[in-house]
Amino acid sequence: MMPWYTVYDSWVIETTVIKYIKEVWHFTKKLILVVLDPQGKVTSWNALHMIRIWGNNAFPFTSEKEYALWKLENWKLDLLVYGIDVEIPNWMAKWRVVCLYGGEDINWI
Repeated sequence: MMPWYTVYDSWVIETTVIKYIKEVWHFTKKLILVVLDPQGKVTSWNALHMIRIWGNNAFPFTSEKEYALWKLENWKLDLLVYGIDVEIPNWMAKWRVVCLYGGEDINWI
């Protein structure tokens, strides 16, 4: 199992480290997961989506690994709707029409 390191109390982080994370890693308010190799070199500026899609199978979280995993993916509606609603696969099996809509403006939706 790989070790994972996190900081539980943000007040223990030096202000220079926070400044570095904001300026170099471009962290603002959205969650990101920067991955470092054993030498401290960044292997992924944001591997969060890789972990959400493939879990530990995405290790070592590099762009080469991500490319290889996407090449193996089956590009069907299943990939897009996985985890949204358990009924959608049943509708698809019955050849029902599935309409997807969305956006960032919840009032418009």
